Amino acid sequence: MKPAQPVTRHACVRCIQLKVKCAPIQDMQTCERCARLGRSCLMPDSSRPSSHRSA
Repeated sequence: MKPAQPVTRHACVRCIQLKVKCAPIQDMQTCERCARLGRSCLMPDSSRPSSHRSA
């Protein structure tokens, strides 16, 4: 069995809240949706504890 690896999110906070696909723009710190709407694009904090429970 493989050891559990932390899940990394690839969606910004706004896209997660809206439950839409987040398409980050390469070489930039924003996604297509935030860039189009002129919003700040903020990635979630990766130090957040996992909500998965071990059995």
